[in-house]
Amino acid sequence: MKASVLAPIAALSRLFDSVNDCREFKCPTGTTFDAKQIVELRDHVLGNRGSDGVINLNDSGQPFLYYKFKRKTFNQTRYSYTIKVSIAEEWVMVYEERNGFINYCTLQQVPKPPSN
Repeated sequence: MKASVLAPIAALSRLFDSVNDCREFKCPTGTTFDAKQIVELRDHVLGNRGSDGVINLNDSGQPFLYYKFKRKTFNQTRYSYTIKVSIAEEWVMVYEERNGFINYCTLQQVPKPPSN
């Protein structure tokens, strides 16, 4: 089985920029992401779009995962995002921005409540 290759964020960011707003974006087949790259791509998308976006990530042959970035602004420099990966998986990200640079960022998985 071929080893998966981590996505080149700069190239994907440029590709995403070429897609119209509110359109679906598909990463190349075989692309996988780690948490740091999700942060980087999310930063790029929201930094340049300033709105919610949906990114369709193909995880090496697995079904597509939809990352929906929901923006919540606390104030001018602090932001919170919910990343809805699937029905069962959700991440929360909070970051602070100063002078256009991110100086604080956390990414935590939200535990799925047990079903009865």
